Amino acid sequence: MDRVRDVLDVLDENIEDSPHFGSGINTDCILGMGKIGDSVKILLDIDRVLGGTDLAAFSEAAS
Repeated sequence: MDRVRDVLDVLDENIEDSPHFGSGINTDCILGMGKIGDSVKILLDIDRVLGGTDLAAFSEAAS
């Protein structure tokens, strides 16, 4: 089961561009890398992770 564990505010100056792993790996869903203290968090573009139809299904299930 997937779940949200933390919600964090990341300052703009602590966000770096998404990494490039070569042409074989699609990183379109990664907005960037957020540095928080000594850790690095992957920032996802939720609209790309969950397509429009997925978001609509979640919205219907919640109501």
